[in-house]
Parts: sequence; structure tokens; C-alpha cells
Amino acid sequence: MNRRLGIVALSLLFLTQGPTTQAQDPAPENESAAKSRLKVGDPAPPLKVTRWLKGGPIASLEPGKVYVVEPWASWCAPCVAAMPHLTKLQAGYKDKDVVVIGLNVLERDPAAAEPFVRKTGDRMNYAVAADDLSAGPPGVLVDTWLRAAGRNGLPWTILIDRRGRIAWMGFPTMMDRPLAALAEDRFDPAEQAKFEAQLDTLFDEYAAASKAKDDAKSLAVLGRLIALNPAMAPQYSTTRLAVLLRTGDYPAANAQARALIGDQAGDDPTLPATIASILLNAPDATKIDTAVAVTLARTAYDLNDKDAWVYAALLARAHAANHDYAKAVDLQTQALTHVPENAREREEHTLADYKQKAAENAGK
Repeated sequence: MNRRLGIVALSLLFLTQGPTTQAQDPAPENESAAKSRLKVGDPAPPLKVTRWLKGGPIASLEPGKVYVVEPWASWCAPCVAAMPHLTKLQAGYKDKDVVVIGLNVLERDPAAAEPFVRKTGDRMNYAVAADDLSAGPPGVLVDTWLRAAGRNGLPWTILIDRRGRIAWMGFPTMMDRPLAALAEDRFDPAEQAKFEAQLDTLFDEYAAASKAKDDAKSLAVLGRLIALNPAMAPQYSTTRLAVLLRTGDYPAANAQARALIGDQAGDDPTLPATIASILLNAPDATKIDTAVAVTLARTAYDLNDKDAWVYAALLARAHAANHDYAKAVDLQTQALTHVPENAREREEHTLADYKQKAAENAGK
């Protein structure tokens, strides 16, 4: 299923920070372990939780309910990006007895989970449990839910049907379709497998087209993916934007960026930043719709932690592209109060450039 992430690789340009923020593949396992791993159709593992950070307590998985079990950690960027969408799913499916449970696991600092949940607030509006580390790491939930399924890393989502059996496992970006079917009591494992096989075929076609630098074919495949899997349309459309910019079709690229503003950008709070960054990194930035870049960067800034310097720096860059250097100076100055040392020299140089251009504009 990892190749399904490849199709949206372009839409992770802005916030990807290395392997700790991305899905990590499980370590190699021996044949006997592979045969005994948790799989679709198996009874769900027991929910061994000793501490609830939000919601709960949920003593066990009740028959008749559908469960979304979402292991997460505060350092996992895709996990954090999925939280607003999980909140939306919990609210939307509450009347259909769907319960979302976040399992905090693999936390580098176990004390970080509780303040993170508190700070995230309503963006994480579902039950959240903390792993039991009393016997030491990795934790009970890691052993019973992640490693039992052959996973050593995040993100990962497990859907439990009303009989208490595992119905689906995969990346959180792909769960909407099977969850809708489970909630409406129409889930068909064979039909879901056929759908995923169709996706894999299209992903292979996209990979081949991309490798061959066949942009026309890439755009055609992306269009078919959007039609087949509309739940992922914002991510596929973001990749489409990058391809259009590469081809030099700026009118179409700007139209695509405008179409991704607001609700059309989906529930991922990082996606507006990604789209703005792709626009601002266009081969010819003078041809982009800079007002759209400002709108998207402002949305990203408003949706995310103001102390995350990358959002302030991105919004500063968007204002600079729009020739509003005074605002760029203010925001870049704010970014520098939180920037890490390894990026400080570069960001200070950027601030100096904005100040020079602001002075030149003032002198005109």
C-alpha cells in the first residue's frame, strides 16, 4: 500500500521533515511471525487502556458498534494532519454508532501527550487513550494493535466492524470509503479489494508516466484517480497543480489553486500550506496568482500553531510575492522568534531582503 503514498508525494513538499514524520515500514519479520500477524477478518485485539486523555473510559469494544482505532504520536505529522478529519468523521457518524479512538503510542516523551491533546482542543474531538508504559516501552497498545498487525511505525488506521472483527487496515487518508460502507452496513470486503486493486493499477500508471516525464499522461491518470476516489481529490488535485506548473500552463494551474481554496482543500490543515508552497516554488513565480497564494498561506497560518515558524515564514513569503513587503517583514520577524538554529541564518537573510525591498517601495 506504500505506493499509494507516492501519488501525493508532491503534496508533502512543504511539511515533510524526514522519516519520523512519514509512514514507516515494518522491520523484516520471519515466516512464522508473518503467519501469525493480525489480519483482516480476525477478532479485534482487546482494548487495554489504563489512562484516558480525552473522552472515555471505554472498557471494551462493544458489539453493534463500528470503531476507528487510530494510533498516533505528537511527532507524526500525518497523524496530526488527520485529526480534524477524524473529528469530522466522529461528529458525522455518531448517530450510526461509530466511535473514534486515538491511541497515543510511540511517543518519544510520554509526558508530551497530555499537553498536546489539551492544546489541540476541539480539533481532536474524540476519545483519546494513552499507552500503558508501566512495563516499559514500547507499550501494551503498540504490541497489541501495531506490532500484532506487522507495523512498527505510523500512521496506521484500523476499522472494526459491528461483530468486533477487523474489517480494514491502512493509511488514514484511505479510510473514508470503507468507513462509510461499515457505518451504513453495506461493507463488502471483496468489493473493497477490487477498488483498491483499481487504485493500485492507476498508481502504477502514474508512476510510469511520471518516470517517463509524460505530463499529459500524468494529468490524465490524476483525473481518473479523482473520479475513482473523490475522498482524496484535494491531494490528487494538489499533485495535479504541481504537474501543471511544471508544464508551464499557468492559467490552468492558477485555476486549480483557486479551486483548492476553502472547503475544497479538505480537512487536512497542512494542505493549504502545501498548495501555497507549490505555487510559490513555481518555475516562473511571476506568473502565479499571488493573491491566491496569500489566501492559502493565511488559511494555513490560521489553522495551525502560530508558534510553528514555518507558517509565519510561508505567509511572509506569499506577501512578498504579492509585493506587500511591510507585512512580509512583520511576519518574517515573528517567524524568527521560533526558528531553529539550523535555519536561522537563511531566515535572517530573507528578512534582510524583505526589509530592503520594503525600504525601496517606501522611497518610490
